[in-house]
Amino acid sequence: MNEFFIYYVKGRVFEWTMALGMLLSGLELLLYDNVLTFGAFRFMLLVMSQKWIGTLMLFTGWLRISGLMFNGQLLFGRRFGYAMRAGCAIISATIWAQFAFALFVLSLDQDFPSIGLPFWSVFVVSELVVTYSIGVQWKK
Repeated sequence: MNEFFIYYVKGRVFEWTMALGMLLSGLELLLYDNVLTFGAFRFMLLVMSQKWIGTLMLFTGWLRISGLMFNGQLLFGRRFGYAMRAGCAIISATIWAQFAFALFVLSLDQDFPSIGLPFWSVFVVSELVVTYSIGVQWKK
């Protein structure tokens, strides 16, 4: 396998997966109207519009990918990658929590649990673990 690829991905597969998923989901939300209107996540539209959710996801995905690329690199004599990764993990946890909450509300509405609720909840916890681990690395 290519050493360049391994350098950027090793130990950060979850972060890359979430960043690319968020970037592509943001594009989908911006390109196609009513993606959230008729689906399980329609309750998210009570908080903000689909365009805002898409813009936030697209920007966060792009910023997170940038942070992963900058990780360990010096920029103006400082290392920004850690802060970018940690900040995006916190934003991502907040976004995933909204998805989980929408499925929770849907579960209450339909009187049986949504199969996606455990996944989105684990995404939230995993993002918080990523944030913690970045903080531990940053202190070294």
